[in-house]
Amino acid sequence: MESAHYFRGKFENLIYRTSFRIPENYEEIKFLELLEKIFPDTILCTSINAPAQMNELLREKFGNREKCILEYGVKRQVPFLGLKYFQPGVGITGPRHSALEEPLLVVEYKDQLVLMNGYHRSLIRWIRNGESETDAFVLHLES
Repeated sequence: MESAHYFRGKFENLIYRTSFRIPENYEEIKFLELLEKIFPDTILCTSINAPAQMNELLREKFGNREKCILEYGVKRQVPFLGLKYFQPGVGITGPRHSALEEPLLVVEYKDQLVLMNGYHRSLIRWIRNGESETDAFVLHLES
């Protein structure tokens, strides 16, 4: 709960409760708005229809969305500011299904490095802890 306390204290106006997640009343932060607030001169949101286009291509080429990134992606260091993001909200309590140290899952698509999985880890390690780079599995995807 340390993370939740940190984000409630610093960004209370960006925190909201969602009823469609488990557990109910799950607290999220408006992640894209947070990035715009912290980095106003940097475009961090993807300009492409990332989820729909990339998910379709990943399923078409590999049969799945995330497992293929682990199997065929290349592990490398990526700067958080070099990634593009599309998920509007992120839970503030940290990752529930992954360890905080696990690499992010990133797809390189149309000259952008788009974060597919690892939003909780990014929120904690980058925004709360101040890390500038992270390990990621990066899969190049042709359009």
